[in-house]
Amino acid sequence: MNDMDKPPSPGTSLLPERDWDKLLTLMEAGQVVPVIGPELLCVNWEQDSLARLYDLWGRALAQGRGLEGISAPERTPLLYRIANLLIEKPDPELQQPGDLEYEINLVIRDQRWPVPESLRQLAEIRDFPLYITTTIDHLMDRALREAGGDRGGPLQILFNRSGNARSCDLPPEFVPGRLPTVFHLFGASCTNPDGFAATEDALIEFSWALIDRDYGPVRLYDFLRGKKILLLGCDFPDWLERFFIHALARRTDEKIAWEYVSDCHQCGLRNFLRRKKARVLPPLSPVDFIAELHQRWQARQQPEQKTVDEHGDAAMPSETKPGAVFLSYAREDKETVVSIRAQLEAANIDTWMDEKGLPPGAMFEHVIHDNIKNASFFLAIISRSLDLTHSNRPGRFVLKEWKWAENENLNRPRNTCFLQPVVVDDTPADAGFIDREFREFNFTYLCDGKLPPEFINFLKQGIRRFRRRPGGVTP
Repeated sequence: MNDMDKPPSPGTSLLPERDWDKLLTLMEAGQVVPVIGPELLCVNWEQDSLARLYDLWGRALAQGRGLEGISAPERTPLLYRIANLLIEKPDPELQQPGDLEYEINLVIRDQRWPVPESLRQLAEIRDFPLYITTTIDHLMDRALREAGGDRGGPLQILFNRSGNARSCDLPPEFVPGRLPTVFHLFGASCTNPDGFAATEDALIEFSWALIDRDYGPVRLYDFLRGKKILLLGCDFPDWLERFFIHALARRTDEKIAWEYVSDCHQCGLRNFLRRKKARVLPPLSPVDFIAELHQRWQARQQPEQKTVDEHGDAAMPSETKPGAVFLSYAREDKETVVSIRAQLEAANIDTWMDEKGLPPGAMFEHVIHDNIKNASFFLAIISRSLDLTHSNRPGRFVLKEWKWAENENLNRPRNTCFLQPVVVDDTPADAGFIDREFREFNFTYLCDGKLPPEFINFLKQGIRRFRRRPGGVTP
């Protein structure tokens, strides 16, 4: 076992600080989709701490059928082991098609099972555009309803191996974030015998349907392109894991970033994931991972508390890392800039932006000014929000940042291309409200909200040159 495969030491953070920051930044931009697996369905039950719900459901199904001698927990969930037993030695009362599914639905739906804490924590994180679940319950939907707030009830989409392809996919009018949305990849318990994967054989059939070129949920696959997918507690058998990962990726050229979080690592699956360019975290509890993610997300939502020194003055905000890319923008464009920052951070490019809105004052202006001087590039985010032609406002602080950047540019070699205008709407390059100095440079335009790949590569090369310069920082 190498260092990367060792579980983290007790009491330490599960990820380095930089990795947490990158993940949370991508989440803010709506670029992260969690996939919920059976490992997350753990609850405190009677004398058993963190009992697996799939085992509790199997025990309840067995007791209802009068089965004795239930074996101790194994890796295969007890629910599927009992279902297999009932199929191999059919109960006289479970002879008709759909009877087994009816019994399983009674177990899952008619008892008030507690919502696992991990699902509650995921439901409270409001940055996910979509939740995908591989489990056959309705607990994620319940967690979202109970989290409530101003988002309303969740949109529930059930993939069905034999239903209407249109109803088994994201709706054409799907808008991420309008409603919390749960996509049930293997269906969810119901009285329809084809409505969910009640057995291991049904899991195979659902998996085949998911990769069917004509029937699979194409809009879901299209939506996942360019996203980071968190595989959370998906400890399926090796073959099944490969099936649904292949289904979600669809083609080998799909630009999907995978992150696998599980307490169980199978050698073959781990190698398969790495061939898919997935990041396989060391074996760790996905329950613990979500708990820390939830804690960090909550802390990030709190208004920035400015510390006070011994004289009662507000403490200085921290400075940026030398060579970072400075993002200068109007407040109205913050959502777009957060997305731009996430794209840069995903390419391992350090950035700095005033996320919280520093108050005016010489002390804070000094820090921003220094951060501009330490930056490798100054990205001036341009939109019509900067046009004050018909406004009574005296000016905007962002334009003050532009002036500082213009002065800094005079001190740099011409070929460094320090000033980089980035247009995020339909503002023309000759717009009168854009400083003349910036109009002299080539403008970069977003394409479907994305920075051009060649522009990102240009920034990375420039950062390397900046950090190798005399007096610079060598990475």
